[in-house]
Amino acid sequence: MVWSFPVTTKYESKWTMFDCAGISTDVQSPTFTENDTIAVETVTRTRPDGRQDERCAIRYHDKERERYSPEDLFRHCPPPWFVIYCDDLDMTDELAPFVCQGNSITKEFLNTIVLNKDWTYMHPQTFEETNFPSEGIVIKHA
Repeated sequence: MVWSFPVTTKYESKWTMFDCAGISTDVQSPTFTENDTIAVETVTRTRPDGRQDERCAIRYHDKERERYSPEDLFRHCPPPWFVIYCDDLDMTDELAPFVCQGNSITKEFLNTIVLNKDWTYMHPQTFEETNFPSEGIVIKHA
């Protein structure tokens, strides 16, 4: 019997558009209309051993985003928070796929996940808890 295993990593992606009310729609490619505010590309990586994980790139209707390849989304970036909370509910694990080089995490984006809530985070070096900044946080490599 001959075993055959995949030897390459596969990347698959899908796009989701979010409108002003936070309603999502899956699309083939992102095209902003007057109602659309955010597009998210969810990339699924399947490794040769079959393990899968996901990362998400965020694009805003009114902001330019740096170019990236699917592989870029999986490069390690330290999270800009130790813990992030939505009305005292720990959302750190839910937001982990969005911690990717070049993503701008804004209140606008956070409020598409959970509408109109208070967001706070604990700084990873000082462990100070603070309100999420109105200008957002851009994810960068260390």
